[in-house]
Amino acid sequence: MGLKSHTDTGVITVVLWEQAGGLQVKHGEAWLDATPSSGVLIVNIGNLLQVMSNGEYKSAEHRVLANPGPIPRLSVSVFYYPLVCDDQIGPIPELVSAEKLLLFNNSTLANTWKITSGHDIRGI
Repeated sequence: MGLKSHTDTGVITVVLWEQAGGLQVKHGEAWLDATPSSGVLIVNIGNLLQVMSNGEYKSAEHRVLANPGPIPRLSVSVFYYPLVCDDQIGPIPELVSAEKLLLFNNSTLANTWKITSGHDIRGI
């Protein structure tokens, strides 16, 4: 089983990655293989952290290819994100200045998730 191309919607995702492989990260227009290593924790920046950091941290588009080999895939993911959908999400004020302009408007968590589900989070 695989996962189509996506970015993570939350703040961060931590994945325990094992030997089966198949994880790819998009870099420009190319898909790069992430080389598996037993016991490695992969930390993905989510869309909410990109908004909260005013673009200092970027969420990465990634996908997981169907397992082609005999090694079974084991991935354990932990997601961190706020639970109250009416809360306002936006850049941390200290990360906005005359030199670093506001890249994202404040929005409710529910609206932010709706907008970011299409990967392009510039419209927030």
